[in-house]
Amino acid sequence: MAEYIEGAGLSDYWAKQKALDATLLAGVWLLVVGLRIWSWQSDAAEDTLGALEVLAPVAYAFTTAMLLCACYLQNSKWRGISLAIAAFARSVLEGEISCMTARMKWRELIGAMRQTSRMYQLTAASLASTTVLVAFAMLYDIFKGYGANAVPNVVLALVMPSSLYVAACATADCTRLPSLLCMLDGDEDEEGEYMDLALFLTLSESGFFMWDTRVTLGVLQKFVYFTAAVVGTISFQLKLIAV
Repeated sequence: MAEYIEGAGLSDYWAKQKALDATLLAGVWLLVVGLRIWSWQSDAAEDTLGALEVLAPVAYAFTTAMLLCACYLQNSKWRGISLAIAAFARSVLEGEISCMTARMKWRELIGAMRQTSRMYQLTAASLASTTVLVAFAMLYDIFKGYGANAVPNVVLALVMPSSLYVAACATADCTRLPSLLCMLDGDEDEEGEYMDLALFLTLSESGFFMWDTRVTLGVLQKFVYFTAAVVGTISFQLKLIAV
């Protein structure tokens, strides 16, 4: 895939995307760790902390670093796949390759997407489940009166689904290709070849898969919606209990 992106002249753009992701995630890590240390110092000023409580900020910094590194690795890989899809679409739309060659290249891209899906499906599932757990931990902190501790959790809950969003965008790029091919003009034979290629792209199972489930933007939207609905319902019930 890296060779394909380099051949299309998009390697510099991919490097800029990875650098931007690394900078943003590093900034998020510094923010959440700084907020956590600030809340820890506030608690330390009021109470005497034990040995485990002293080590808590170190453990928090380590675990958040691992989570954000997982986000970065998945983001960089799927951004590269999105660029490869864009390079493929450009070569087909500009007539640089024939429809038969396009099928061969698309099979190679499907292989890369399937391999990436198998490699990162457990990571994606872990990030999704961690997002839900962090949201529940945020509710617990707020219910117990530790509002300062909930702020880093809010930031993490908003950032971690970004890796799923990048992967779902790659799936969306795959679904847009057939409609683009159907708009190409040509003689009767060329239009027939384009229609056959569009049908081939439609029937090929491309994009990000978590086991047998194709992760699209719609699936991600439902996940975020139901998570927010459950968290909102529980927070409302806790508010009634507190009253």
